[in-house]
Amino acid sequence: MSGGPEDGSVIPSFGGHVARYIWIEQEHSVLRCLSRTKLCSDLFTWRGRQSVKDLAAIDASWLSHLPGLMFKRLDWPLISAFVERWQPDTNTFHMPFGEITILLHDVYNILGLRVAGNMVTITPSTDVLRDACSITMDMTPDDLSEICGTKTIWQGSGVLTDKIFESTLAVDREFSDQLNGYLWLVLGGRLFVDKSGNRTHPSFLHELCYMDVPINEYVWGTAALAYLYRQLGTTSRKGVDSIAGCLTLLQAWIYEYFPCFRPQQGTLTRDLQMPRASTWDVGAGCHSKNLERLLSFRTRIDALTDREVNWLPYGADPALRVPPTLFIGCIQYRNIIEPYMPDRVVRQLGFVQGIPREIIRPEKAKRPTNLKMYRVDFPTEMTDVMWKRFVPGVSQSVVLGALTRLSAAAPSVAPGYMQYPEMSSETRTMTEQLVFDWKSKMGL
Repeated sequence: MSGGPEDGSVIPSFGGHVARYIWIEQEHSVLRCLSRTKLCSDLFTWRGRQSVKDLAAIDASWLSHLPGLMFKRLDWPLISAFVERWQPDTNTFHMPFGEITILLHDVYNILGLRVAGNMVTITPSTDVLRDACSITMDMTPDDLSEICGTKTIWQGSGVLTDKIFESTLAVDREFSDQLNGYLWLVLGGRLFVDKSGNRTHPSFLHELCYMDVPINEYVWGTAALAYLYRQLGTTSRKGVDSIAGCLTLLQAWIYEYFPCFRPQQGTLTRDLQMPRASTWDVGAGCHSKNLERLLSFRTRIDALTDREVNWLPYGADPALRVPPTLFIGCIQYRNIIEPYMPDRVVRQLGFVQGIPREIIRPEKAKRPTNLKMYRVDFPTEMTDVMWKRFVPGVSQSVVLGALTRLSAAAPSVAPGYMQYPEMSSETRTMTEQLVFDWKSKMGL
């Protein structure tokens, strides 16, 4: 909508959004898309040197495929254009045809990660993590404080990645120590990429060293999505110049749903397989990082219609194969809690989209342009209860039986859907009556 929404109740944080400033002709530059390409290559090489027996233990983590899966090149202007469309109040991209987002079945299909099981909820103390680092890296606390080059090995933002690799993956270490170091680097360098540059956060050692739950029983896919939602939210603020998180997931998701943005080679490089990120050849077409490409993508997105979207890239009824994608509530990665609302995007489940209900609102939220003040608080207890109460189609869930299936011959949205967020309360009441009449006519 020209200039932004007239009714701020749906996306109350729009005041600090980069799109607001683009409307008043304050141009947004191309984002730096952060990744750990060299680390991926090193981890892939290390795995290739292991014995068949040790490979079985490595692969039992359900994480070992990630270093070979991640894109070596990210399309900075394409990702930047989609960030401009992200609204953290709804955790969806607001497009000309309505809302669309990354759902749990996307994570499962694109990355091959678990999305049902134990959430990653604990934020370990600094003392616990320092002790775990000492054990895993075979260093005393004093050793961790030593200078390596020009930097200390340990500091608040993490541990020097090269030092982790050197100390934990050495051939003279016990295999169990090597495995913990490897998984530490896979998680920190692939799914939860941050902006520390050459460091990896030690928080994963809590699950690797101290918990009785096997590492493969945690929902790392759900955690990665919560983390990416938060990265998209903070990066949507004016003045932010870079984005972290699992950007292979974001870029592959764009290719799955929007054929017009696929690489110049334009086609799947091989037969469809799991995980789907491996089917895309991004070697060409992602070189240029200039503003002209961002402007070109922005113009193309402005003209998109719902008929150009591949709503069901993995086939019909994705929720039958990945039931957790129906969950309505909050998803969590440590102290990051984000609302997850698939009822706003049921076209991605194969159904006609009606007017969305009220968003899940946080207890407190500040989403200003100053990221040091960015804060979104949801009750941890509420999040845990929501997740545990989820029963597909019954509790904390989208109820598919109440919806109408998508049809090529009919509109993909209910009457009044596109106007609803900007309506006055008077007009909204009239529209609700219109929708009620339409549902009655359809026998819903």
